[in-house]
This record gives sequence, C-alpha cells and structure tokens, in this order.
Amino acid sequence: VPAPDSPDAATFEAVRLFELTAQRVNPRFTLDDNLADVVEICRLVDGLPLALIIAAGWTQIIPVNKIKAYIIEGREFSLPVHHDLPPHHQSLDLMLDHTWNALNAQEQYALTALSIFSTSFGIEEVTRVCVIDLDVLLVMIQKSLIQKFDDLYRMHPLIWRYARRKLLFSDQREALGERYTTLIVQRLSALQQQRLALHDYLAAIELDYALIWNYEWMPKALQPQYMLAVSRFLIAYWEISRSAQVPALHQLFREIAPADLTPELRMLLHLQLARFALLTQQPERAEQQLHLCLSEYSALAPFADWSVAFNIYSHLTSFAHPDQVAALAADEDSRILSSSYHKLLALYLDMRDYDATASFFLYLANNIEQPLDVALILATWGAVSAESGQLRAAHEHFTAALHHLDATDHALLKRAVATLAQRAAGVGRDVA
Repeated sequence: VPAPDSPDAATFEAVRLFELTAQRVNPRFTLDDNLADVVEICRLVDGLPLALIIAAGWTQIIPVNKIKAYIIEGREFSLPVHHDLPPHHQSLDLMLDHTWNALNAQEQYALTALSIFSTSFGIEEVTRVCVIDLDVLLVMIQKSLIQKFDDLYRMHPLIWRYARRKLLFSDQREALGERYTTLIVQRLSALQQQRLALHDYLAAIELDYALIWNYEWMPKALQPQYMLAVSRFLIAYWEISRSAQVPALHQLFREIAPADLTPELRMLLHLQLARFALLTQQPERAEQQLHLCLSEYSALAPFADWSVAFNIYSHLTSFAHPDQVAALAADEDSRILSSSYHKLLALYLDMRDYDATASFFLYLANNIEQPLDVALILATWGAVSAESGQLRAAHEHFTAALHHLDATDHALLKRAVATLAQRAAGVGRDVA
C-alpha cells in the first residue's frame, strides 16, 4: 500500500488493482483526478484485494470520494455488485459471514474478544484479558485473521469492524472489561512506581494512550468505573500533554451519574470533577464538587485520593484569600514557590513522588501562618504518610491538623480528618 504522498503511488499493485477493476465496470474512470482518494481507499482497507475489487466496482454508481467516505463510515460491508463472483465473494459482509461460520466456538470467541483492541496488542493482552490459548492465536494467524508484527499483533481493519459488531452482542463484554480494567490499572500503577522523570512518564503514557483510553466497547455500567480508575494516573498527562482536550474530558466526566457508583467511586468522581474545574478556571464549581467529595466520605477510599482532596482544598482557599500564604523568604526561589506550590504539590502527588513531598511539607508547615492552611498541609502530609505505610506518622499529622482546625468552622473537613486519624490509628494497631 503506498504512502499518502508517494510519488509513484500509481504503480503500486493495490492501486493498479483498483484502477483495472474500476475501468472494467466504468470505462471512463481514470486515476488522473482520483489518485489521492484511491490511495486512501487502499490504505483504509489495508490492501485487501477483495475489498479493493468491491470498492472499485462502486465507481459505476458513485464517485471515488464518496466511496472513501462510505468506507470511513463503516459502510464497506454493503452494496454487493459482482454477481459473477461466488456468493460469499459478492460483498465483504458475505465473505466475512462465510469466514465466521467456518470458525469453531473457540476461534469465534477469540476473534470477538480481540476486537476490544483498536490498535496493536501484545501477548499479555491476549492471555490475561482475552484468556485465549496460544494455539488458538496461532490458528488465527494462520487463517490471516490476525497479523503479527514483531512482538505485537493486530487485526485487519475490516475484520476488526466485523468482529467489533459481534462483540457488541457478546455476553463476554463484562468479564473482558473487568480483566481489562485490572490489567491497565496494574500497568499504570507499576509505571507510577518507577519514579520516572516527568517527561519520561508522560512519554510512556502517550505511547500507550490508545490502549489506556479504550473503554467504548465495555458495557455502559462498567465504562464510568474504568474511566475513574484510570483517571487517577492521567490527570497530569491530560493537563500537560492534552490540555486542549481538558474541557471535553471535563464534560465527559460530568455526564457520569453519581447514583450508579459505589461510595468510593462517587467520592473519586467529585474529586476529579473538582480538579477539572480548577484546570478550566472554575473555582466556584471546584468548591461545590469538593464539598460533595467530603460529604461522600468512604472508608475504602485510598489515602492517596485524600491527599489530592486536601491539596485542592488548600488551593481553593488561595482563590478566596490570595494573601493568606505568609511572606516566605525574599529570595527568588521562594517567591516562585509561594505562587505555584499547589500545582507543584499536585504534580508530586500525581507522580507519587513522596520523597519530594516530605521536605516540601516541612518547609510549608513552618512558613505558613493561617490555621486552615497549616491544617491542610498537615492533613495532606498525613494522607501521604498513610499511603506510604507510615501509619504512626500519619496519625500524628492528622492529629496536629485537627488541633489547627479547632480554630476554624470547617465541619466537613474536621470530620474527614478525624475519621482518617482514627483509620490510621486502627490500621496501625492491626499492623502492629
């Protein structure tokens, strides 16, 4: 298949096959004004000869640019025009139906399950998510239903579309979705634990983003759970690498129905909506979502989520009282820290760089005077300590935060910190 800008595209076999077939049914057809569209059609069907023959046959009815549009829309399975061919070669639909019916149950399941991947996939996805035996995978490769490239596999785009339609009516989607969620969350967690430099972390996410942000095939009830589970690892990536998409992502998460979620996920939803609101410069909406987050206290919520919530709370107090942060040392580094420490801390928390946060917390706690700000720093520090397994230190930080909160009237915040202090103490006793 030629590249879009190939100077000798007209000489490629796929293009020649399309041209000769089109001229047989439409003698007035020429490549002169249609070469770019023909090349794109060849690329869309991945050079599949039968697909090119059928698509070229349409030139007696509709122009080439319309044929290309139909293929992009997924209408390449209709309009049989070659009645001189065997019945199962008269359209892609009939051909693929014939191929499907020739497969045994294991092979049909494999083809359906592998259609969850819209891009290339590896052996781990085949075995852990789709639970397909390697001998079945080998058969699929031998039948040209799956293509192998080095250590990766892919499905021909036309076969993928057919199999994806089968998937939508499969009773395996929920089980596939649950295993897919487990695998992707484990991978993201392992990536986070590598403590990569920021640019390396973002590059690793970008490399696998099509595989990560892949949930449309899941049952509707499972999609919000997956989106929220992976969002814990993606906020920094979205903010830095896909900032233009943040408003659309914000709207996507706003469409999730809280009532359909577990308490833990409901709290996470409000937390992420608060973060999106801050990213889109909507502090009032962020405050509303944070209030809902604190109201939805869940004993199962990870301490890491609470560290993010307390940092957002601190960020929001700076919107209401921009002069609350005490005058830090007058050097340039401190002035920069004073104006951006919330974002810097958020980045540390997202990257789970808890070594960096320790000195950061100590510095801030000693240089901030307002009781609420000190309490929030200590509460964030407590959540980070608890997430790191330092439960005695976590309890001390939570208790100190409560001491500073005595001078405030933030009831929901007090309740959350008090409960977390009890939780840290209780887990600490269990561990001891």
